[in-house]
Formats: sequence, C-alpha cells, structure tokens
Amino acid sequence: MILLPVAVDVPMQRYPIANWVIMTVATLYSFSLFFDRDYPWETAGYWKEDPMFGATMFQSMFAHADIVHLVGNMIFLWVFGNAVNAKLGNLLYTAFYLACGIVAAIAWKIMGSGEVAVGASGAIMGVVGAHVVFFPTNTVSIFYWIYIRAGTFSISSLIVVAIYVLLDLLGLMNEANGTANIAHLGGFALGFAVVLGLVLSGRFPPTRYEKNLPQVMGVHEYDTRPMPVGFRD
Repeated sequence: MILLPVAVDVPMQRYPIANWVIMTVATLYSFSLFFDRDYPWETAGYWKEDPMFGATMFQSMFAHADIVHLVGNMIFLWVFGNAVNAKLGNLLYTAFYLACGIVAAIAWKIMGSGEVAVGASGAIMGVVGAHVVFFPTNTVSIFYWIYIRAGTFSISSLIVVAIYVLLDLLGLMNEANGTANIAHLGGFALGFAVVLGLVLSGRFPPTRYEKNLPQVMGVHEYDTRPMPVGFRD
C-alpha cells in the first residue's frame, strides 16, 4: 500500500525559490553519495558522540540513505515546502528550514537511540508544522495505490499532519524501526511553535483563500487580506 501527498490547494503569491534551491542541493548531494562507493551515506550522518556534530548535522540535512529515502523526502518538501516558502519569503524560509534541521539533530543527539541519523526529515517536519499552522483547512491531495487500485483523494491538512505526528509518536515505542522519530518531532515542534508565534503576532495574516490554525480554534481573528495580484520574489 502506498499513500503519498502530491499537492495542496494553496494559492501562492511568490515563487518558492528557496525551496527549489534546497531541493536541488539535496538531490545533487545525495546522488554524489549514491555513486561514490568509497563514501557510504553513514559518513554524512551524525550520532550521539559525533566529534564533528556541528558540521555533520548540516550536511545530513541534504544527504539521504538511498533513492527511495530521497524521493520520499523531496515529495514532502515539494508539497508542503512550496506553500510555506511562498508565505514566509525566501530568506526567512531558508533560515527557518535550517533552524528546524538543527533542532531535529539536537533532539536526536540528546534523546535518540545512538544510531547514525541522516536525511532532511527533521527539517521537513518543521516545514510540515508550519504548514498546519498556516493552512489547516486547505486540502492535501493524497495518491493511493492499494494492490491493483490507484487514485487520489483529498483531505484537510490538519488531519494529514495529525496522522504523521501520531505515527512518529507511535514510532517512539519502537526504537529499532529505523526512523529517527524524535528528530522528526523535534523539528515539527520548532516549526509549529515559531510559525504559531508569527501568526499570533499578526505578521502573516491570512488571505481570503486561507484560514489559519488560531482562526480555526477561535482564539484569534484577523482582517483577511485579498491575495496580491501576480508573483513577487
């Protein structure tokens, strides 16, 4: 069975250039590892006693264990990252992405199982956390493939993200599952908290195509702004 997010119904007011650059760097760097047999992916990761933790946690945000790992992460980053990047702007999004990756790495170093961790998943879960604050009622299109049947269905961002977080929480019960769940949750927590603070401060009011999480919960009201005409950098 395959379930993958493939699109979100979020109109964008600027080109998500920073997200495209991050995806390109991650893809090129990961492929450089795939084709270098003398440089296995584990050397691009980090672990509890890593003496070069400061350096390896950065490179691990762009390295992946194999092509399936890379493709899965890039799909998530494309679906959720473009919309968040368009909302935050390119410079703020870049800093935000790196900050989520750093917190995810620190969470794994402090509370992880001690195995080598590699991949952009922690930073991406931070982006997912931002997405659910900005766009909880916007829908996500999910591609499914179950045996011989395939197709798509749509579901709200809030439900999709809740499922992903629940899976990570359940994953904490099985440290041998091969997934750095605590890193995912660390990145998600920072992304969620930072963007919630920005939204509550009024810095990023919703357009008429959006209804953010504080609005959905009835704890904050905004003067909804129209979507600007055209794209900007």
